[in-house]
Amino acid sequence: GWFDLLYDARFLEEVAVMKVHEQGTSFSLDVWAGFNKRSEARDLVAAARENKLPLDVLSYDIDATIQNSTQLEGSATLRARARADGERVISFDLSRFLRVSAVTTNTGEAVQFFQHVGLSEEEIRRSTLNSIVLVLPRQTKTGQEITLKFTYAGDVIEKKGSGIFYVGERGLWYPNFGTVDRARFNLTFHFPTTYSLVATGHRTKEWEENGKR
Repeated sequence: GWFDLLYDARFLEEVAVMKVHEQGTSFSLDVWAGFNKRSEARDLVAAARENKLPLDVLSYDIDATIQNSTQLEGSATLRARARADGERVISFDLSRFLRVSAVTTNTGEAVQFFQHVGLSEEEIRRSTLNSIVLVLPRQTKTGQEITLKFTYAGDVIEKKGSGIFYVGERGLWYPNFGTVDRARFNLTFHFPTTYSLVATGHRTKEWEENGKR
């Protein structure tokens, strides 16, 4: 069948060979191979240390509420530092099952965003498009600090056995750039008092309020 060959200087591995699978009116992509352009491949040390992310996320402040056994509502405030001048369109990884309702800056200014444009709910579920694209109000300047607040909700929790639930979208339940970008986290969870919650990190406080723990 047909393959696509892609070159994009913004990617860590600039060259990719992909197979396109059509599924009715939607499609998915399988990456068969990816590698650096020739000039970078000749310097393996430099290529290994390369970082083309537009922002360096410094910290997350996430407040998440479990409304029922599988529904999650959350807000994620991230503080980041721009890595380069002139960036304005920025893509984050985020589960396709979480729908963003608003993105704002620390001053309350609305940030334009695009997520699953033109796709039906069924097409969204069948696709592999776990991302959201932001258009910042202004271009970035190197070293500039940026604060973005995402408000979102969706069905990302799966039931496994009697009274056992877990987040199926493990790395995608908050907006991020993947595992290559490290940051500090402050996490607050609100959940039914009948359950216990297990999470990474050091627990600093736990209490009950308004029927939630």
